[in-house]
Amino acid sequence: MSSNTLKYKGQIGSIEHDLDRGMLYGKLLFINDLVLMGNKVAEHLKISTEKGRKLVISTINQ
Repeated sequence: MSSNTLKYKGQIGSIEHDLDRGMLYGKLLFINDLVLMGNKVAEHLKISTEKGRKLVISTINQ
């Protein structure tokens, strides 16, 4: 797993990804509560990356 942070509307959240499972996880940081999130967004990112790669290759081959 790897981690990073994301800033959104003045809040900072952690982002961890598990590429083997295709999941993104995170939580809001620096607050007096626990807010967790998780989603299978990594799979969508992988699909979009593959589509973009195919588009670049097809453009080069023309």
